[in-house]
Amino acid sequence: MSPYFDSGSPAPREVALPLARAYVEQLAWRLPWFRDRVGAAGGPPVDGTVASLDALAAFVAVRAHDPGPVTADPFWFQPPGRRPDWTPAGAEWVEGLAAAVAEVITTATGAWWVFDTDARYVTGHQPVLQGIVNTPQRLATLAVLEASSGRTPRPLSVLVPRMIDQYDPALRLAGAPALSAEGGAPAAAVPQVAPVTVEVTSLTGGPWNVQVSLPEEVEDLLGPEAYASLEELFAAVPGVREVVFEDRDVAVLATDGLDPRALKEALDALLADLGRRDGSSSRT
Repeated sequence: MSPYFDSGSPAPREVALPLARAYVEQLAWRLPWFRDRVGAAGGPPVDGTVASLDALAAFVAVRAHDPGPVTADPFWFQPPGRRPDWTPAGAEWVEGLAAAVAEVITTATGAWWVFDTDARYVTGHQPVLQGIVNTPQRLATLAVLEASSGRTPRPLSVLVPRMIDQYDPALRLAGAPALSAEGGAPAAAVPQVAPVTVEVTSLTGGPWNVQVSLPEEVEDLLGPEAYASLEELFAAVPGVREVVFEDRDVAVLATDGLDPRALKEALDALLADLGRRDGSSSRT
């Protein structure tokens, strides 16, 4: 089951606090993931500005029901039965939008992630930005729901500046446990490793009809043993007949006419699963 927080019936602190830390860790790599995916789909810029948020919300809204594979299970802030009817892949897009909203707010205010220790509040036992009266996930969720319905009475370009203007570091939760480090103050950011993804390019005029490009540092990201298994794993994908790595980060494939987009989805899912087994992209 996908991880979730429940405002109506908060989980005990010993359960919710590790979950909140895992969410903040995931949001750290979800932002570059979101930036890459939006760019690859020809979407609007993810540039850390308030002005970009409304276009991003509209872009995400039309993808909230995507059937595609999931890179990493998104966190829900509603229990089963009370969620929007998004697919898991669609909820990933919304989580990416929440990461973009969080970036805008934290850059403008210096706010940091804390754990709401008071279970009586609607955000009780959840990750929140200290001194901000609403959460990035809730802001993103409302924006996508309204964009999907064709109504945008509360656009992010209005709500987010309001959150920034109302920021008060002495607000409730001033002494709450920081999720970046214990002690109530933000620590230096810990680099998070995003899942490894590929680019797929069609080739013509030879036996190889597809080129697959991986990040230059793919061996370091996956580890030597996992990296060494890629040729065999790629060759096992249905419709792939032969694989040859021409360089450490470039492979050519002979396929039975596989659609490049479908092949990319299959390889990205394979790499995500490989990363989870290897531990390089798993939550702690």
